[in-house]
Amino acid sequence: MEKEKDFLKCCYKTGFVPKKVDSRASNIFTFLCENNLANNPHYVRTNLKNVINSTAAFYSEAFESLHSVLTISKSTPEIYSIINNNVSELLQKPFVFKEYSPFEIPIILKSGNPFYGSIIRTGIQGLDINPYSPFIITHINLSKPFSTYTIPCYTHEIMHSQVDTIQGAVTDYHNLEVLPIFMEKLNAYFAGSKVFHEIEKARLYCLLNSMSKLIEEDNNRDYIYYSSTLKAEKLFDMYVNSSDSDKKVIMDYIQMIINGEISLEEFLEGFGITLESSLDTQAMKRNLHL
Repeated sequence: MEKEKDFLKCCYKTGFVPKKVDSRASNIFTFLCENNLANNPHYVRTNLKNVINSTAAFYSEAFESLHSVLTISKSTPEIYSIINNNVSELLQKPFVFKEYSPFEIPIILKSGNPFYGSIIRTGIQGLDINPYSPFIITHINLSKPFSTYTIPCYTHEIMHSQVDTIQGAVTDYHNLEVLPIFMEKLNAYFAGSKVFHEIEKARLYCLLNSMSKLIEEDNNRDYIYYSSTLKAEKLFDMYVNSSDSDKKVIMDYIQMIINGEISLEEFLEGFGITLESSLDTQAMKRNLHL
């Protein structure tokens, strides 16, 4: 696999050097420290089939369509043993990668944090594949046991599969998490206040943790969550306080991003969502107490 710097250059125009954190962020840091963000999750257990079906139903109501992604079908023989042992082995067999529904992406189970999820991707430069996308998705990691919190986490990773595999959908690396976080929050919101509150606290704790690390020299990854979370909070606050017609407009534009018709940055600019406009605690206060 490519070094991270080269890996990113094939997909993003900006965002490689973290910007300085605005001094106005201090009130956000104070707000996060003053609020109890410790999770008190009450598990409502479910199974993987329900996680996938519920997430698919959510997306079918939110959008007209999702696009297929370059991945490996979860039904491919021995795929899980290969992923668990050596992902790089997959890259020696590029013929196994085909276009599949994002809900066919293999899922690997991880013990621990009930709010954990991640999508594993690799660049396709140098591989003998006719690329329609900058990335191959190898698998998604989800925490076990499965619960009502797993569905928003899986929703987050499915949105990654959509925007990460369309060239130009996101042009600033530091906006990488905006739509996945927004869709995660939206799914939890529709699931009810108990689920939403725990997901929101987990997300804001992640923001606090990222802000705490921004003083470190190599803070590019932490800046992603800092920038993306603030913008996603602003977008979500705008959505829940909009009319039904305006909510539809927001979702129609996100569909256009998924389709590769506009970039996330164009969308955010059109709605006046910038890092500067997101540097306040009002949206977080409203969202935390929904």
